[in-house]
Amino acid sequence: MTGVPEGGSESVTLDLLKHKMAEFAKERDWERFHSPRNLLLALVGEVGELSEIFQWKGEVPKGLPDWKEEEKVHLGEELSDVLLYLVRLSDICGVDLGQAALRKVELNAVKYPATGCKETSSKQNQKTSNFTDDTDTIIIIIIPPIYNDLPCVHLQSLSVKRLTCEDFFFLLCHLILEGFGVVEDNPKVNVTVGA
Repeated sequence: MTGVPEGGSESVTLDLLKHKMAEFAKERDWERFHSPRNLLLALVGEVGELSEIFQWKGEVPKGLPDWKEEEKVHLGEELSDVLLYLVRLSDICGVDLGQAALRKVELNAVKYPATGCKETSSKQNQKTSNFTDDTDTIIIIIIPPIYNDLPCVHLQSLSVKRLTCEDFFFLLCHLILEGFGVVEDNPKVNVTVGA
């Protein structure tokens, strides 16, 4: 790898980044360390570093008008780390990231049509927060077996009349935020941890 392009004259594509990252790893004999798990953990670490930049700033306006130039440069570096690990991870996993992203945009357009997404956020929150209106008590059993040194969570729901994907996603997020404990603000949700 010869280095960084001068003056930004080179057009940047995901394919170019993929090849540069592969070459970078090969030149350093790092390919042996670039397993999907290792790359994912490195990516998560970089997302943490990116998050630190915004941690105490509260909401910031688009374009970051109040930021110093060195803060914007630092932000660009951390965004780049996240992007580069993501590109490398997708390459190692054999996923065409560009095509996968385009497909996801198309799926989201079907899932969230423009005509139905113009509700206020309070209406949307009401829709997703009333997930047990048509259900009996939901019992979630979380069984964490160990597989390749990574905990795997199995969810089993009982006594459910209707649970849509959106409702399940909301419930899962709720459980994660509550640290897999009992979701106290909803008496219809009962969480059991065990084997």
